[in-house]
Amino acid sequence: MDTISSVEPSVEPSVEPSVEPSVEPSVEPSVEPSVKPSVEPSVKPSVEPKPSVKPSVKPKPSVKPKPSVQKLIPKTIFICHKNIKCLGMTYSFWKKLNPKYKIHLFSDTMCGKFLLHKFSKLHYNIFKFIPDGPIKSDFWRLCILYTYGGIYVDADIHPLVSLDKYLLHSSDFVTCITDTNGNFNPHWIAAKKNDPILKQCIEEYIQLYTHNKDAYAYWDWSVVSIFNKVLSNVKNHFNETHSHVFTLNNKRYQIFIETNNPPKKANDFMTSLKPRGLHDYYCTFLHKRIFNTRYINYDPDEHKFKNYVVKNRKQNHNIVGLNLGINLSKLKI
Repeated sequence: MDTISSVEPSVEPSVEPSVEPSVEPSVEPSVEPSVKPSVEPSVKPSVEPKPSVKPSVKPKPSVKPKPSVQKLIPKTIFICHKNIKCLGMTYSFWKKLNPKYKIHLFSDTMCGKFLLHKFSKLHYNIFKFIPDGPIKSDFWRLCILYTYGGIYVDADIHPLVSLDKYLLHSSDFVTCITDTNGNFNPHWIAAKKNDPILKQCIEEYIQLYTHNKDAYAYWDWSVVSIFNKVLSNVKNHFNETHSHVFTLNNKRYQIFIETNNPPKKANDFMTSLKPRGLHDYYCTFLHKRIFNTRYINYDPDEHKFKNYVVKNRKQNHNIVGLNLGINLSKLKI
């Protein structure tokens, strides 16, 4: 567009003004009757702009600017919670492990303002309509990542390792799958802005709201169900190959595994028989533990911290983190 608009002004002024003033004043006063007919026809047609010039420089109506594409997943973390005051400690955990990353915290009010400003009243109305906080977050995480790209993490995720030790920033899409059922758990998502997967998921929410909001149900509106539908081919590929990093349809995926299996090094027979609860889930990459799904003082039923102080389960799972011993540059993709 810039090249085209800069051509139009330079054609017209350079032809008309430079010739007409130099011919007419010198001819008219001295030889008006005899010269005028012979001069006028020969000069004017030669200096008039050709009508074929303008159509050649007009912008083509079919050309549209392409959305910008990020080469790498941005080093930006997004976390939201209805009570932003309780996120102080979890912010400190993520920042301690990832000092070079930007971290943005959002309350419900801030999420709503973002949707109204960056998307539309429809997106804002969907967010306000959803009665459950976790599902509000499900919808918002898709929109914030589609707009900026980066990393979304649930407020209750307890990080153990620096992101740069396991996240491949050259990946196109990164999330988690639970080993017990083979379904997605998008409590952790990394993507580039304008990702078509995110856009398709957002459209799924619009369809639910527009055509079926009276039949609202928690799990039908969960991002777990949305991912299982939109990314069914990715889920099937992973469950068949169990590959943590793979390319499918020219898109590079990285998958973390959510599990509640006790550590293999645990020799206590009674520990292996202990029932595993929601607080026992954690995620791995290449069989190395990278974060716990929940802090031990986070109530998964009420979706809130029991107090504002984040607590660890064990001393060896603190913010110092674990050494993965993984050379990401040697991964075959």
